[in-house]
Amino acid sequence: MNRSAGVTVIAVLALVGSAGAMGLGALTLVGLLVGSGATAPKDFPGSPTFFRAMMLLVPLVYVLPAVWGIVSGVGLLQRKNWARISTIVFSTLLIVFGVFTGFGSLIFFLNAPPPTMEREVAVFVRVFMVALATAEIGIGVWWLVFLNRARVREEFVGPRFNALATAGYPMQPSYHVQPPPAAMAPVPIAPKGPTRPLSISIIAWILLASSILLPINLILHAPASLFVWILTGWQADALFLVVVALLIYIGVGLLRLNPYARLAGIGYFAFALANSAVFFFAPGARARMMRAVELQHSMFPWMRDLPKASYQIDPMPFLLMGAVMGLAFCLVPLYFLITNKKAFERSPAA
Repeated sequence: MNRSAGVTVIAVLALVGSAGAMGLGALTLVGLLVGSGATAPKDFPGSPTFFRAMMLLVPLVYVLPAVWGIVSGVGLLQRKNWARISTIVFSTLLIVFGVFTGFGSLIFFLNAPPPTMEREVAVFVRVFMVALATAEIGIGVWWLVFLNRARVREEFVGPRFNALATAGYPMQPSYHVQPPPAAMAPVPIAPKGPTRPLSISIIAWILLASSILLPINLILHAPASLFVWILTGWQADALFLVVVALLIYIGVGLLRLNPYARLAGIGYFAFALANSAVFFFAPGARARMMRAVELQHSMFPWMRDLPKASYQIDPMPFLLMGAVMGLAFCLVPLYFLITNKKAFERSPAA
């Protein structure tokens, strides 16, 4: 089966967008190295070498997704099924980012622009944020729906074997096929293992991708939330290490349809759901969230002067928006892990 025009268009868009992100990452790296960002502030707690190493992480925000998109785009052109699944995972994340951008534009609409910003510039920023959110959500939904169509899936996995081939007889043109003799013993059918649902693949790859990015918190000594407590220092680092180990175990186990990994995934997302709900909505939530923001500012000492500016934006709407999205992020995987129990059940013959 030939590659459809839709798959080609998606692959080309992924390659072009990834090339643009790669170029933006390169420009960001050059700007950090030759600009004022290459010099550590006087109150920076670490060494200048550590500051430069930390600044190198900023371009990775553009470079890593660009590499992901290039590899997936090339795989789509070669009709590799892993590339189709990878693009579906990327489109899911694109929808999530689009929703965040949409909420951010809504908050920007509800707040007056800074006094130093001209009216035309404020209108342009608002229109740009709305257009960006619409494009992200639209492209994500388009890729997600199109790549899940049965005809498109067949381009990557090939046509289904007919009943005769499944029964153990060789595939031949129809005019050569002869019915088996009546006395012939039935050919045993090899047991077929369970098929991994696409939702489980998406959850697994998102967890594995998170396990790669989460160690950045160890480098920055970021705080961690545990119900009504905010952990710092070695306690936060220990919690991050446990979470990374769990993400790797659950992600690999889900790809292998390990039933214990499914139970561990249900437990992990249930714990994450309860942890987020308590931290953001239990009494004293505002004080906890502002304390968390203060600790995050302490990771970047040059940000301490930002609250002194004449124009301030209340961070609470953004934090509450992140809380709602975090709860949804926990509920969706929980639903698919619970409802796809049969996919993890292995028959005695298998």
